[in-house]
Amino acid sequence: MNDTENKCDIGVVGLAVMGENLVLNMANHDFKVAVFNRTTSKVDAIIESIIPHLEPGDIIFASKICSYAQGYQLMRSAAEEYQWNLNYGEVALMWRGGCIIRAQFPGDIKETYDNNPGLQNLLLDGYFKNAIETSQSAWRKVVATTVIHGVLDRHGR
Repeated sequence: MNDTENKCDIGVVGLAVMGENLVLNMANHDFKVAVFNRTTSKVDAIIESIIPHLEPGDIIFASKICSYAQGYQLMRSAAEEYQWNLNYGEVALMWRGGCIIRAQFPGDIKETYDNNPGLQNLLLDGYFKNAIETSQSAWRKVVATTVIHGVLDRHGR
């Protein structure tokens, strides 16, 4: 192994909840991360148990889908209560308009609601449902590993 192969893009000291999530996010985006924690077993656990299960983008994308689906459910409830006539596809484009990176994701949501304006939940659409289903295995492994190592309790806190 030459010297170039040993270099990392960034180093993280301390793997409490924030540090561990930072490492996971960077590893999920193909950065080489060096980690240090006073408890070496925590470092070993992350390396051996979590990072190998990450499929680039899948877990973060699935989490983002769930967040948006929850937000749309809140809007749907408010629309019913206050008798608003919301165009959910156009709402997605408003989000993209305010997004620094002009993400494609809101465009996918708009297309979904354009094709099915009566959709009750984003998670019921084939595209988004498939994304959640294909991410579940890796997602479950990461959550289980964090519980085992005390990062989260069994209630997600």
